[in-house]
Amino acid sequence: MQSVLARSALRVSAPVALRSSAIQRRAFHVDNVVNNTTPFKTDYASRRSFAVKLTAFLLGGFLLPVASSAYQLAKRG
Repeated sequence: MQSVLARSALRVSAPVALRSSAIQRRAFHVDNVVNNTTPFKTDYASRRSFAVKLTAFLLGGFLLPVASSAYQLAKRG
């Protein structure tokens, strides 16, 4: 119980500058120029190849947890 009170007392007495430094900030910047609206390379020779790769990536990311959950449920019995 004493540790809870000690932590809350430290939180109250800590200066604002120390509390705000705990917020993580990303060092990420994308230049705002024409045809550079994504943070990854999109200058493929074919828009169709980019669309196929992006669709495969997004579907893979969506279907992986669904397939693993279905596998675990089927394995259960």
